[in-house]
Amino acid sequence: MSNGDKVFKYGSKLFKKGIYFLIAGIVGFLVSFLLPNIAFFAGGGFGIGIGGIFGFIMCSSFYLVHYILFQLKYNWYSKNYNLNAVRAEMLEHSTSRCRGTYFTRNYIVNYDGEYLFICKYNELKWIYYRAYGLNGRAIVRQIVGFVGKNKYTEQIIVNYADNSTLEEVFELIEPHNPNILVGHTKENKKEYKKQLKEQKSKGGLHE
Repeated sequence: MSNGDKVFKYGSKLFKKGIYFLIAGIVGFLVSFLLPNIAFFAGGGFGIGIGGIFGFIMCSSFYLVHYILFQLKYNWYSKNYNLNAVRAEMLEHSTSRCRGTYFTRNYIVNYDGEYLFICKYNELKWIYYRAYGLNGRAIVRQIVGFVGKNKYTEQIIVNYADNSTLEEVFELIEPHNPNILVGHTKENKKEYKKQLKEQKSKGGLHE
């Protein structure tokens, strides 16, 4: 396994968090089972101790399931990209970063240990700013885009973004992909659908 593969496969925060919660649950179980007096004074009794242990196990399961999904995505990327080459470019001085996303000579890489996204510039068709939340207050702010080779899917390009981030991302992508559509407008949506229709008619895009 290459160094790049190791970084992406075993650097996941999800796996580490899952293991931490699992260990905490096991320790809690041992304390409650072997030392009921300590559990009673510390947590209000055996029953509450069991409830806390169950909570730790549930948290552990949540992170470990997400880690499995992360691994499935990793396996797909490892088959379609040279991860060692990707990692090497991420470490080059010429590589730019925007809110944690790497813009290398040939790739865009969004990786923070819990999320992994990789693409080549020419695989990106359309980017725009997206925000959603509760009670009119934006909680999640992202730059998303439609990416793919034979089928385009919506992916997160940059996390923790704002309106100004879109222009910054465009300036990093434009030298490599001058035809990219920027902004969530009716015109871009219409043009995107038009391009997909043309590509399908040529046999270059499959559902």
